Amino acid sequence: MRKKYKNISPYLGAGFIALSLLSIAPAHAQSAAALLEKGMDFYGQGGHLDESLATYNKLINRFSNSQDPEERYNVAQALYNKNIVLVTLQRYKEALSTCNELIKRYGDAQDPEIQRVIAQALYSKGNILCELLNQRQQAQEVFTEIINRFSDTRDPQIQRVVNKAKVYLMVRQ
Repeated sequence: MRKKYKNISPYLGAGFIALSLLSIAPAHAQSAAALLEKGMDFYGQGGHLDESLATYNKLINRFSNSQDPEERYNVAQALYNKNIVLVTLQRYKEALSTCNELIKRYGDAQDPEIQRVIAQALYSKGNILCELLNQRQQAQEVFTEIINRFSDTRDPQIQRVVNKAKVYLMVRQ
């Protein structure tokens, strides 16, 4: 005699969908990481700055509303990298705007990796203001913000940015 099993087909659909969603999430995150890497590859190839910029914009547009920590980091890094590409293209005001967008969007993030990107973006903003747009007073304010905001951190990468900001202020005084 066969053993009777409870019909699980109604549950199978829901379970299958849940498993499918779980398997999609890492691929989605990999997609953001893959776009970030692709943008860096284009930048590294020198003559492909427009492709690099387009790739970063694609990543930012596609993942900007994500709450996934890895995707948030990738968007933050893409914004920072976009700033670097814009500086290379001598589009300084757009680069500054990109730094401001990054800082506004992720400035309060507690994720240490995102905080590193914020510190770098603030330093980049200060450099753009001082060296490229000749706005030294605003640059001093940004470098002071870096020191005030990050002096207590123990993160060695952020401390390097703080130290560079201190050197800038000492040299410019």
